[in-house]
Amino acid sequence: EMKAKSDDPDNYCVTWLPEGGAFLVRDPKACAETVIPKFFKAVKFSSFARKLYRWGFHQIQRQDADAPSLPAGAIIFASEHFKRDARHEMVKMRSITVARQKRKADQIEGMD
Repeated sequence: EMKAKSDDPDNYCVTWLPEGGAFLVRDPKACAETVIPKFFKAVKFSSFARKLYRWGFHQIQRQDADAPSLPAGAIIFASEHFKRDARHEMVKMRSITVARQKRKADQIEGMD
């Protein structure tokens, strides 16, 4: 759970965007060194990002985000079922695997 540890959210390396529909990684390097090792074996930020993509997250472009001044190198991630204060939505999240994508494609092909 992304909760505040100080009174200044501008100091967090990971924080929610104001509307709560996406989260911002202000400093991927700091995130890889301080946050990721607490929850995952892999400590590379690129490995963490791949895990996010596998769970249906996508990057949001800066101009589409409701975040006024983003630091250079910051990355925004969002997912349909990952919202601030909506933990009940997370049960709808599914890992996207190659096998699952193939089954889905086969099902669609069978409808033709």
